[in-house]
Amino acid sequence: MLTKRQKQVLDFIKKYIGKYDYAPSLEEIKKHLRLSSVSTAHYHVQVLQNMGYLRKEENQPRALDIFPKQKMVQIPLLGRIAAGAPIEAMEDKEAIAVPQDTIKPNNKYFALKVEGKSMIEENIDDGDIVIVKQQNTADNGDRVVALLENNEVTLKKFYKEENRIRLQPANKNLSPIFVNQAQILGIIVDTIKQSDNIKLHELKLTDVTNNNTIKERKGDTSKIKITRPKFNNYLDKIFDTSFSYLTSIFNVNGELATFIKKLKQIHANTPEEYIYYFNNIYYETTKKRYQLSTNPNRDIELINFINDKSTDLKLIWGDCLQALRKMDSESIHLMVTSPPYYNAREYSQWNNINEYLRDMKAIIKETYRVLDNHRVWVFNVGDIFDNPNTVTKSVWGKTRIPLGAYFIKIFEECGFTFVDDIIWDKGEVQSERHKNGNKPYPFYQYPMNCYEHLLIFHKHRLDPTRYPCPQCGSLKVSGNTQSEPGLQSWECKNESCFKRSASNRGKRFSLKTNVVQSKYNRTKENMIHPDLIKKWRRDIVKFSPVIKINSKGQNTFGHSAPFPEDIPEMAIKFFTYVGEKVLDPFSGSFTTGIVAKKLKRIGIGIDINRKLFRDAVIRRIQKEFDNLWDKPTFSEFIIT
Repeated sequence: MLTKRQKQVLDFIKKYIGKYDYAPSLEEIKKHLRLSSVSTAHYHVQVLQNMGYLRKEENQPRALDIFPKQKMVQIPLLGRIAAGAPIEAMEDKEAIAVPQDTIKPNNKYFALKVEGKSMIEENIDDGDIVIVKQQNTADNGDRVVALLENNEVTLKKFYKEENRIRLQPANKNLSPIFVNQAQILGIIVDTIKQSDNIKLHELKLTDVTNNNTIKERKGDTSKIKITRPKFNNYLDKIFDTSFSYLTSIFNVNGELATFIKKLKQIHANTPEEYIYYFNNIYYETTKKRYQLSTNPNRDIELINFINDKSTDLKLIWGDCLQALRKMDSESIHLMVTSPPYYNAREYSQWNNINEYLRDMKAIIKETYRVLDNHRVWVFNVGDIFDNPNTVTKSVWGKTRIPLGAYFIKIFEECGFTFVDDIIWDKGEVQSERHKNGNKPYPFYQYPMNCYEHLLIFHKHRLDPTRYPCPQCGSLKVSGNTQSEPGLQSWECKNESCFKRSASNRGKRFSLKTNVVQSKYNRTKENMIHPDLIKKWRRDIVKFSPVIKINSKGQNTFGHSAPFPEDIPEMAIKFFTYVGEKVLDPFSGSFTTGIVAKKLKRIGIGIDINRKLFRDAVIRRIQKEFDNLWDKPTFSEFIIT
């Protein structure tokens, strides 16, 4: 499905080609759609190409074509593969357009051109192109692309036998290949016959060893062996045990080349430093792959706004569900909020409690995707006394509504793990409700509600991706037990690891211990003051709410539901590091964002009521940060 912006770009290109018989320039696309930059226009065009809506002839100006009927997608054509005898893999640097219904979403695919006739009985002939679904497992009888121990790649039918693997040709005149082990690169899902005359499109790829551009050479049958790069430092030891796994997950779309290029830029002095940089680059690369594959609605303009390092306080105006849907997956390090209470304000009204909870669940479900893995959600909510409107709309229908309990259930249904319920003791509530002081008799006495919940949730998405051992950097690891539901742990199997137990067991770790609890984040600026730890050491904490009404009945705060700074201060200091992103999806007076900025984090807030509260928010920011006009301290984005 196209986003609104992508459709606007495609419609403009179609209209322009229809009028002038050639495509618009990127500058013309930028100007017509009022985009922020030419690079943004290029991004949208590239996405439309990848989705199969556009076709571009390389090195030709204004050479865009529209695919007229069937929706097409492009997958990389990695080279030629032997269907007769094994040959070394080659990379022809091409892409091929295939109908979208040929492949399934959320999977990786590539294409290979067949040489030989060993699979002729499976209707795979010399010159045909096979579509391969990238995966590292296979069932008996599957047609597989397999990487052998001598770095040769072959196409055969896969059979796992008692002490060996049989790679069986589909040609009665040829013998099978027997090996002790083979790495499965993918399984064949479709064949494009040579007679179908599929048009190929030349692509470029930068060689990671000498930075020279490799172009397709027609008729060139030279072979490029899948070889390991040389670094002449400790990275070589990491690649000794990790290269096989890296080629299985990064060998598509130039990911491995980009990964290696970044590693070659590392300048370190010790193995520990190389391990640190390798782990970080590997984590960033796998994160990027996940982000690009999990959100077709990502809005590059919003994402660039969030990632822009020139400001660390970002105000997003608009519906929070729409904003969340446009954001990258797992791009926020902490979420903190107090949601709009059911029918508590004129601007937050629902027909009944079920509609309210339905809307809240849709938002919380989207936050599960946006919150980074193994991170924390801090959710402040109080129980209320109101009419749920599920039985009667009469004034007599008012009852206590346990919002805290309802939200715990919603968060768990969306995949979060409930960790803590900290009770915020607000002190003596200024209200006459339930006092009944003039009736000191049974059944007249009820306590006043003077507390709220601070609900703590963890996100643990079970991630089967291997992560490097923090001691040696090796990806030669095996899955261990889950230390929490969804929290995958690993055990290092590298015999040369620096740290092994007395029984010769490898280091046990998880992505959480590698990244979220890394020793490299234990710096002075991330240290929590003992007084703050003491304040929050019990699960009942007393501090006053924000007093917004003065003695004259005037709202001096500018917002009808201000948020005390104590809550985001605790959440940000306890659950993030300096420089990380903190999001409040119901930001209101933008307290969370302001506190985040004060604590040297990046504060991001979303609020729908721009007309009501923008002026008050800007005045507050001016008051909090007196250098506003000397140096920009915040930026704004409007969701359309």
